[in-house]
Amino acid sequence: MPATMIHILMAYKFDPQADASFYIGNFAPDAIEMRPGFTREIKDIIHYRNTADRWRALRDLAKKTDPDNACQEGFLMHLFYDACWDAGPHREYRKQHCPPSPQPHNHEWFRNYRREITLAGCWLYYTKPWMKDVWERIMHESRDMELPDPGPTEQEILDFRDSVYHWHNQNRVGPSAFYLPEFVEEYTDQIVLDYKKWRNGNDEQTNDRIRGEEHHA
Repeated sequence: MPATMIHILMAYKFDPQADASFYIGNFAPDAIEMRPGFTREIKDIIHYRNTADRWRALRDLAKKTDPDNACQEGFLMHLFYDACWDAGPHREYRKQHCPPSPQPHNHEWFRNYRREITLAGCWLYYTKPWMKDVWERIMHESRDMELPDPGPTEQEILDFRDSVYHWHNQNRVGPSAFYLPEFVEEYTDQIVLDYKKWRNGNDEQTNDRIRGEEHHA
């Protein structure tokens, strides 16, 4: 569950010339936060965190995702990246900062974690020379979005987009002391490569490594 701007960074590294709808797909799963009565449990369902085999669920979704549908491909990439992040950087933060008996998501350690990824993401927004142009294109995208069920509605995605954009324009903070800029760059470089291999279904070593990280989460 990295920050929106880290998802945008990964999308840009995957394809700098990507359609705006691809970037939107890369943050669309988190737009469920705009739904009235939102709970973390709803978000976990969309991200397959509550499934017996998260990676099998992602592979099944990949089989149904048309790579030529930019928004759906971005949606899939987001879920892939979150699964990797949960098993790696997020697990490392929990190991260092989570109390011995993990508390619900609203516990202090989780709020502090969210602050660190917010700092890391906001830093990207103001230091990447291409970021403003990408967001201009995102803000002007008006085509229909067809996304998998369950998932956010188009209006929830647009509301989330507007909220994220306006917040970043009104706040300039970062970088994170935990997720340093150098780490974010190196990690996203690796995950983009992993995603390409995973999407092609021809790299069992990547699959095994990711699953191994997940089993230790």
